[in-house]
Amino acid sequence: MAKLNIILGIAETQSKEAGMKPVMSDSFVAVETLVVTQVTQKSAVMCEETDQVWMLTALGGDVWVQFGGDPNAVVGDCLPLIAGVPYTFSASPGFTLAVISE
Repeated sequence: MAKLNIILGIAETQSKEAGMKPVMSDSFVAVETLVVTQVTQKSAVMCEETDQVWMLTALGGDVWVQFGGDPNAVVGDCLPLIAGVPYTFSASPGFTLAVISE
């Protein structure tokens, strides 16, 4: 059974020596783990600030994710996440995410 670990965190900038790459702070805004099924489901986590980032990790199986104000995840028509790989995305204020498995 697939799960999706969701972390909404604060974006920070590394030093100039590191090339000014944005990274996630060790301070997080919210954390949630969803059991993912073949029915789309929305996260309760909502981005509220411009300096936030998502870190998503699928566990136990691949999943499909859609971001938006009222997202609907559809297999094959949104972002595929491979299990075990952490993905980081910038977060837009007013957006949450929806997830589904095959």
